[in-house]
Amino acid sequence: MATQDSVPNLDEEAIYAEALSELKSGTPRPGLWAKAFAESEGDEKRSQALYIKLRVQQERERRHQEQAAESALSAESERRKAEDFSAVIEHLRLKGYEAKKTSTGWTIREPLGGRVRLDSDKSLLEYAQGRVTVDSGLRDSSKGQDDSTSTSRRPDDHDLRRQPVDTRTSESISIPVQNTAVDVASESRKGPSGVGGWLLLLVAGMLVLGPLLGAGRINADIMTAEHQYPALRSLPQWSNFKVATWWTFLAIIAVSIYGGWGLARGRDWSVVRRAKLVLWIAGPVGALILSVVVPLATLGESYAGHAQFVGGLLASVIAAGIWTAYLLKSKRVRNTYGPPK
Repeated sequence: MATQDSVPNLDEEAIYAEALSELKSGTPRPGLWAKAFAESEGDEKRSQALYIKLRVQQERERRHQEQAAESALSAESERRKAEDFSAVIEHLRLKGYEAKKTSTGWTIREPLGGRVRLDSDKSLLEYAQGRVTVDSGLRDSSKGQDDSTSTSRRPDDHDLRRQPVDTRTSESISIPVQNTAVDVASESRKGPSGVGGWLLLLVAGMLVLGPLLGAGRINADIMTAEHQYPALRSLPQWSNFKVATWWTFLAIIAVSIYGGWGLARGRDWSVVRRAKLVLWIAGPVGALILSVVVPLATLGESYAGHAQFVGGLLASVIAAGIWTAYLLKSKRVRNTYGPPK
């Protein structure tokens, strides 16, 4: 379980205030309130206190999950930057340049025999710009990384001196130069590509996070209701409701995994169109089926009038809209799956 210290910027006072506001307005979360009421054996005051405690704990866990997702995105971003930097070195090599790492920076041997000494990774990227394609995100990220080593002496265009270099102190990281043409298509594709960044978070949500969180929420709601009203277990309508709920949920999850797997493995625009449709089916449409259609068919009532259902449906509509817009506008998506068709 996450603790307060492990989640930065946790404003507990605001969370307590929000939980109290939910109680005062008569709109507590049904499942959480039922759990608090059951564990307090029907005592109103104790139920309220326990609800607030459970609500704060729930928010802590949510913040912890967000922090874990951000850490994963940050690690993926660093990995991509390292790959892009290696690609710059490789593109230089393919054009006849030889790059060597030295104790003070880099040494470049040019195709016509000239040598250039550079004092940092940033200087190397600036040198490569115009000669090969340098990703704009990689170029921007290099700003500030080398400031501590270059503030004493920032070389300008005239400071990229062509002069003899003692190669005995150089650690070669290059491959013998070959007169091979650079892949024009890869150089013309600017910006990030591949399943990373926000696209990775979307794929993970469709394949893993969404199914796990949804299953946990349904299981908790069912167990809470049965704990509060033990007689439900003996009702055939309740048994039918549970079976219908789980089968419907499994069908929704199958659709979600189908869309996420397409984004993870496919490399054409058809998987993006499929993913946009899946987002709406597994989101708002799935919520309507689980909260309205299934209860009406098995119990003769629905949760359509509950504040939690309305809020959840609204949140799913907003989330599906945001991810749809991302799939349409993202440069990474276009670079990975090609232009829209």
